[in-house]
Amino acid sequence: MRLALSNAGFMYVKNHGIPQDLIDSVFHVSREFFYLPLSQKTLLHIKNSDLAFRGYTEPFGENTDPGKTKDLKECFDFGPERSVFEGPFFGPNQWPSNWPEFRELTYGYHQRMVDLAKKLRNCAQPGPVGNLFRECGTRSAFSACSTTRRRAAMLART
Repeated sequence: MRLALSNAGFMYVKNHGIPQDLIDSVFHVSREFFYLPLSQKTLLHIKNSDLAFRGYTEPFGENTDPGKTKDLKECFDFGPERSVFEGPFFGPNQWPSNWPEFRELTYGYHQRMVDLAKKLRNCAQPGPVGNLFRECGTRSAFSACSTTRRRAAMLART
């Protein structure tokens, strides 16, 4: 896995354990959110969150590259739940008050992906091959990690 990320810069993860019905449900509620009238989405505008930067941003409302025009995207930013503002990027999320399913699904998916990212991070770290499955989880979920480490170990011996 480290080899793939170091050389190609990306990888495809399959058999990750995230149920397809959860993924489909999150895509569905996300589409529904962005189909809402602008007046409803702006109630959750990111400016309402001050420096926590949580909430809705309209098309052309963000510019991640000052050398170019504003970004042609709209987004809804959220992160780890915080009850109060703790500093830049760490504060309460904004959620639609009359749509608990949106919060439950999107935040539930976020948590599952954070857990997966932590497993993958551990899998990508250098270490003895013998500890691989204890670090990375089940064989089916992380077989690519196992194969990459074996190849890296064989290359190191030659």
